[in-house]
Amino acid sequence: MLVAILAAIGVAASTEASAALALHTAYWNPFQCAVDNINGRNVTAKAPNMTSVTGALENVWWRPDLYRWNGYNFVLYNSSKPWATAAANGSGTVYSAVAGSSWLIPPGAPITGMSWLHLPSGYYRVLDHYYWQRDGSQTSAWPTYSGGSYYCTIQ
Repeated sequence: MLVAILAAIGVAASTEASAALALHTAYWNPFQCAVDNINGRNVTAKAPNMTSVTGALENVWWRPDLYRWNGYNFVLYNSSKPWATAAANGSGTVYSAVAGSSWLIPPGAPITGMSWLHLPSGYYRVLDHYYWQRDGSQTSAWPTYSGGSYYCTIQ
């Protein structure tokens, strides 16, 4: 349905997408960690760029999970984020000028990422889950922290 809506209103390939992207691939974006007066300690997973299975327009899905260090290893801390959907083709996710984003959380809220707010001090990392509707395939990946490692420290 999202593909039909985006095709009807006219969409353009994301400026971040490149014609040289491999089909059926997810390209994660680094997650961010911050401390501020409004949201306290927070982690934000950034929406990925995904290409379609065949190069034709199709629906793709993404959902992040938050992991926290327990003193021995990283364990699942929060898996409450919903699946977000986008339309993708061989050049990547497509941007909808009407929605103002490539990614939507059904029934249609535009997003560029998902955040966990007011977290306790600790070490955090994000696991991204990806799903391609056309063939039902899925995979997961650990994006890096925008600071360069696979986890961040929030004091």
